[in-house]
Amino acid sequence: MSRTERLHALVDKGFSALDDGDIAGAAKLLDQARRIDKTAAAVRLLEASIADADGEPDRAIEIYGELAAAHPDDPLPHLHAAGTHLYSLEDAPAAVAAVDRALALIEDEDELVDAIMLKARALSAQGEAHLPAARELLAELDSSSIDEPEIIAAIGETALEIGDPAVAASWWMKLTDDEEWAADAWYGVGMAKDIAGDAAARTAAWLTVHKLDGDAPRPDFQISADDLETIAAEAIRELPPLARERLGNVPVLIADRPSPEQVADGTDPRLLGLFAGTPMPAESAVGGAPTLTTIHLFHHNLEASAMDAEDLAEQIRITVLHETAHFFGLD
Repeated sequence: MSRTERLHALVDKGFSALDDGDIAGAAKLLDQARRIDKTAAAVRLLEASIADADGEPDRAIEIYGELAAAHPDDPLPHLHAAGTHLYSLEDAPAAVAAVDRALALIEDEDELVDAIMLKARALSAQGEAHLPAARELLAELDSSSIDEPEIIAAIGETALEIGDPAVAASWWMKLTDDEEWAADAWYGVGMAKDIAGDAAARTAAWLTVHKLDGDAPRPDFQISADDLETIAAEAIRELPPLARERLGNVPVLIADRPSPEQVADGTDPRLLGLFAGTPMPAESAVGGAPTLTTIHLFHHNLEASAMDAEDLAEQIRITVLHETAHFFGLD
């Protein structure tokens, strides 16, 4: 392998580590790439992305600016900067301006699709008045011959984000016959139909997801029901004594995932947890017979949501505290 090939392999692994939330791992790979060529554009893009992920978006923007000056014909620094402006700095107008600079330089079709999706999201983030422009922009992809599942899925997600459920459903439907993507595709269709207010279509899609998820293999980092209960109990012990006392009679129930009956009633089949019953602040105001108040944890959904065993434990903790908050009347 040549030095250049090794450098790009290290950079690719660094970006993969970032995608997995492993900032420390990405930083180690960056150090190795720097030893080959610390000025290479790909290396500096990784450096900026790590800075952004590590809570230094202004430093990331600075690096992107340096890259844009050094490589005036390269759209990537502008595209990456747009993402930082939109997601880390929450500056949608700056994101739109950065995408426009990229669009003036883009020749690659994949980069063009990425730019269109990013600009549509940035327009949407500026408020309802910009939604027609965002939807018109995304509609430019309708006549394209995109066949990569990852890109189709991303367009469906973008359409949902800009509030266009009909378009989102049409893109997700392209993947429903793909064995690898079918469950995610039907889930996207269900989300779109839910937003559109079509309860029957949502339920049909989500019951399909429920079956496909049930047939799928569980991840390598599984956890026993007993260990899940232990982590849940530890999370509850984090609460102040009075909160624990008030919560004392609320059972925490564990199931693999929501039941088909719950899904048919509108419950998200991939929900991690669920509070059912009357929140404590409303108990005195509710007349009639008392309702059964419970907190549900969905074992297999929690496993499927996590990146590794450590993340799984944290997802369980977060879910317990989240559903407990509902009991105390928080939204």
